[in-house]
Amino acid sequence: MESFSPIIPIIALLNKLLIQFNDFFVPFNTRYWLIKYILMANHIDIQQHKKILGTLFVVFGSLNIVFVLMATLIISAVLPGQVDDLEVLLVVTIVKYAVLTLTFILTTPALIAGIGLLYKKDWALTLAFVIGIIGLLGFPIWTFIGIYSIVIFILSQNNRQPREANDLVAEE
Repeated sequence: MESFSPIIPIIALLNKLLIQFNDFFVPFNTRYWLIKYILMANHIDIQQHKKILGTLFVVFGSLNIVFVLMATLIISAVLPGQVDDLEVLLVVTIVKYAVLTLTFILTTPALIAGIGLLYKKDWALTLAFVIGIIGLLGFPIWTFIGIYSIVIFILSQNNRQPREANDLVAEE
């Protein structure tokens, strides 16, 4: 029995739209690649995509931390010499540490999910899915990573075999 992919109807609908607007917007090659993707949807190597997703999470999570730390250090080094008002300095310091804390809170799970995906842990894809949904707000890079993680999660769930009722009952 062939497994059903939820992405195939979406791509088929896109293909119908592309056929309707073919003369105006879409070259023939785009339709060709969409049809090829529909035919190859059941032959996707999920393990390779999990490895790519894990690498993306580790790389961009690390870059987020590095950039925020660099910005914090630059603000800490430059601002005290430029501003004489202590209230402004206090507000900037509070905002600086709030952004630093928020970055660590949001980026640490991404690093954990990325490392888990690279080590092929079962829980890592679920964590990557949750982070991908949250990452949709981080335009543009985290939005693309979020969409990619959601698609990989859906495709990997589609590739799993459904459990039998006997598997759910504990043996005594």
